[in-house]
Amino acid sequence: MRSNKLFSHLLLGLLAYSLIVFLWGAWVRISGSGDGCGEHWPFCQGQLIPDSYILKVWIENFHRISTKLYGFIVIALLISVYRQFPKKSPTRKWMTWVFGLTLVEGLIGAVIVLKGFVADDDSIGRAFLISIHLVNTFLLTSTIIFTWLSQKYKCDIFLMKFFKLSRSYILIGFILCIGATGALAALSTTLFPSVSLFSGLTHDFSKGSHFLLKIRILHPLLAIGFLFLAGYKTQSLIESSQNSIHKYWGRIFQVLLLVTFFIGAITLGLLSPLSLKLIHLFFAHLLWMSFVMFLSTRFIPESSLKK
Repeated sequence: MRSNKLFSHLLLGLLAYSLIVFLWGAWVRISGSGDGCGEHWPFCQGQLIPDSYILKVWIENFHRISTKLYGFIVIALLISVYRQFPKKSPTRKWMTWVFGLTLVEGLIGAVIVLKGFVADDDSIGRAFLISIHLVNTFLLTSTIIFTWLSQKYKCDIFLMKFFKLSRSYILIGFILCIGATGALAALSTTLFPSVSLFSGLTHDFSKGSHFLLKIRILHPLLAIGFLFLAGYKTQSLIESSQNSIHKYWGRIFQVLLLVTFFIGAITLGLLSPLSLKLIHLFFAHLLWMSFVMFLSTRFIPESSLKK
């Protein structure tokens, strides 16, 4: 019992640490420090500890150190799960997914560095990878949550029902598209900063503008659509639910939906200052996590909730 409780706390700790790693990774890009370590991977400038006093070198190197530590933590938890839980345990399955997506995350990061998709690079390849990068972080945190839920409530049936709902796929696809387009919008404002909101909108619809400027309008449009669709669906699910935890996470999701939307609107209006970009990303991750919890807890048996 004590070991299970410790494992549960460690998973929540991993979830919190994930946010730190993701936000620092965003800061690496926003601050223009992505090329701080050169085209060397996994070490910075080919060294374990770079011999440099340049700030961007250490901003990038700290991110690499934190991601390596993340990988070691995931491996340690995976070994622990395989020792403590039986072969067909859902906790084993979801922790294996955590490990797999962590590998994918590292691979994406390596390709970004080795291909030179950093600093002022505005290629389609970078745009594609940075959007996949964001989506993968969402999937990674969701599998950590699934691991935690399957261990805490000793069941996996709620996830099977979760994935059989066609409505779930629509909402999941919607929010993942918002995340992907958000990553592209953030990249566009970093590479092509606007002097005013009107100037930015003019460039968005200009025939000769860069493709990143033309597609960044998708993010706010999708966000507006999701605000109304998710708001309506969430309220109807809350009203029809008899599950107190499901209702609780529905309310949390509704609050975070409004907060994240308004932070995004303010960020856009103020021409995407660095601090607001990071705050917006932070709340986007919280929104995603609450969304996963809301949909997942709908199917947790009442008998499990009372344990």
